[in-house]
Formats: sequence, C-alpha cells, structure tokens
Amino acid sequence: MLALLALALSSALPSVDDGWPETVSSPASQDAAVVVGIEKYVFVPHVPFAARDAYAFWSFLVFDRGVPVERVSLLKEDPAKEEIEEAVRKRAAQVGPGGTLWFYFAGHGAPDPSGQDGLLVGVDAKETPESVAARSVTRGWLVRQLNASRARHVVVVLDACFSGRGRAGGEIARGLRPLLPLVALAGLTRGVILTGAASDQMSGPFDRARHGLFTYFLLGGLRGWGQKDSGGVTLEAAYKYARTAMDVVLSSGGREQTPGIEGPAAAKAIALVHGLGEKGPPLPSLVAEAGEAPPPAEAVAAPPPILIDGRYTLPGGGVVRDTVTGLTWQRATAPEELDWSDAKSYCKALLLAGGGWRLPSKDELLSLLQGRGRTIDTVAFPDTPYAWFWTSSPVAGDPSFAWNVAFNNGDTNYNDVSSTNQVRCVR
Repeated sequence: MLALLALALSSALPSVDDGWPETVSSPASQDAAVVVGIEKYVFVPHVPFAARDAYAFWSFLVFDRGVPVERVSLLKEDPAKEEIEEAVRKRAAQVGPGGTLWFYFAGHGAPDPSGQDGLLVGVDAKETPESVAARSVTRGWLVRQLNASRARHVVVVLDACFSGRGRAGGEIARGLRPLLPLVALAGLTRGVILTGAASDQMSGPFDRARHGLFTYFLLGGLRGWGQKDSGGVTLEAAYKYARTAMDVVLSSGGREQTPGIEGPAAAKAIALVHGLGEKGPPLPSLVAEAGEAPPPAEAVAAPPPILIDGRYTLPGGGVVRDTVTGLTWQRATAPEELDWSDAKSYCKALLLAGGGWRLPSKDELLSLLQGRGRTIDTVAFPDTPYAWFWTSSPVAGDPSFAWNVAFNNGDTNYNDVSSTNQVRCVR
C-alpha cells in the first residue's frame, strides 16, 4: 500500500506552467525582462524542455510578478546570438530606475576557449571551440550590459552548465577547457545571479516534470512551496527550497548538481515576488525520480510549419523563410547602423545559421513590404526599426551613392555610401 501511495504521489507532480494569478496587487510596471530558452540547436545536442522552462518563467514574470507583457522579450524560437544581445540592449535601456531587470536563460552553457569566462551558447554554434566562442553570448558582456542599466535590482537565472556538457551529459564541442569557478560571476552590481549547477557539473533535466531540474524547483519556490508565512518570497528563500528539493531528488546517487547564488545579502533578501502559498510535492516521494523516462506520449505526426500571414515560416536559428520568393532572411537587424562597405562586410561575415549571407538588392528588400501601408510584417520581423535600410544596389552612374529602403512606408532613397543605415541580411 505504501509503495502504491508513493507512486501516486510521484506521478502527480504540481505544475509550474500555469495556475499563476492573473492579477497582482502591485504590478512591477518599471521592470523589464529577457527570457531565453534554446532547445533545438542546429549543430549541437538539443536541450530537453528548455522552451517549456522559458515559457514557465515568462508566465511567472507576467502573471505573478506583474511585469507588463510588452516589456518582456520571450525568445524561445531558438534565437541566435544577435537576437539575444539585441533583446538585452533593448530591455536594459527600458527598465525604470525603481525596477528590476530580469535575465533568464535555459540552454547550453560552455567555457570560453581560455577558461576565463562563461558562454551562453547560441542556437547555430558548431561543434568546435572556435565556433562556440564566436556564436555565443559571454557572461562578461551580459554583466556589463546589465550593470549599465538604470535598474534598482538585477536578477540573472542561468539554467545552464558551464562544464562544456549538455543536459543529457554529452560534450558540446571537443577541446573546451573547464571554466574557472566564479570568474564570470564577479562584477554584477545591484544584483543576484542564480545558477543551476556548479561550473564542473551538468545542469540536468527532471524528466517526469518535463522541465530542467533547477528551473522546476526554483519556480516551485517562487510559488511558495517552501513558504513558512504569508509574506512575500525572497530569491534566497526560493533558492534554498530549490537546493533542498534537488538534494532530495538526487540523493539516490547517479549525478551531482549543486545550484548557486551570488550577490549582496541585502539583494538576496528582498521580497521580489508574491508567491501563491502553494503546497509543494512531498519531498521524500521524489527520491530517484531524476533521470527517469517521462511517461510515454502518443506518437503524432509532426505538424506542418506555421505560416505567418500565409507567407513566412520560422525554421529556427534566428531566420525567416519567405515561401513566396524563396529567400531566407535574418530575423533581427544588425546591432548598429553601418556604412555601405561595412554593411556588405557584416553580411558576408555573418555566421548565423551556417552563414552564406549577403546584403539584399533593392528589389529583394522591397519584396518584404506589403499592404496598402507598404510596411514590413512585424510578426515575422519583430522590433524592426522604422528607419532606412541599406541595399546592395548602387545608384546607376554614381557608385558613391547606394539605394536604401524604409520599412515604415516603403519609400526608397539613396545615400552617400559613407553614411550609416540599418542592415538586414539575406541568402
């Protein structure tokens, strides 16, 4: 009877995906956030449940924390380095002086080739140390961007390991050196960094919950699973609950995974979240569940690609495929305006989703404009600035000028090639 009861308890884990309150008493109107979940890497092993992890953390921020949805970048369609960096810049500039800037990442982490910094691996990194370094966001760069914001507090949550191994235990790339412990954690002011595992460990999945082990129990802690009173939940309390629950789950042996928390004691102790006061799962029932196969799912045919406005598909890797013209486009734009020569060089050197990019011609760029207003599709190409974009087409008879196109109204114009404009690449 006791064995059957334990089985029943373990098969009915509480959800962290839904059930968040739809309103909060004090919305965090000055907060901003970037939430990243990279599951389907192009060249290296996939990360099980990373997209679910990201969506669950987004739900916590929007529904329980009360961050306005328009101030949260949710990147779970397998974003590349450029998309992540652009989202960080945007939200770091947007956060208010009294707000909290949040950054969550579920995906592959890795040490950089020197072992001096940690890398948040982009979706199109290949299985070499050089490619991993070139197509990843460094934790040092991330810390600098977050420090430069006006945020009162900064919270970074990394459900990624920096040992060079993925959630399933396999190597991301041969030849990566171990990350020197805590080197990349230094320097974050006004903030707290929570990590899913030590630098030499694997940040693994919790198959039965269909989430990363750390994310599942951290969100449980934020929901109040370890709450002893009716007050708010601090980050430190949520972390301590997650660590205790993870220790219980992994107590039968097989792997070690020790989460970490770094930051000023005062920042850890601030009640940043409301908590639901939920009752969490009985911890003894969770022993030996880590690493179990998830319940079998019914085999279903893969759904057809979703067409945006009957035309665009999102194959992942930070690109958009146009089914009308057959062209593939960079979904984000270049991180800064460039002159014409640098724009062509930028596209040629772009390694996004395997490379092969170039600056589009005038006609190719105009093909993205649609409707009576002659504007770009903002679902397929979100956050496109209403500005002039370079084309590869020079002005006939005067190579010192080249054509550009405006995505807000379809106007065309030409500029001196030494001037700077926005850039979006094609192949």
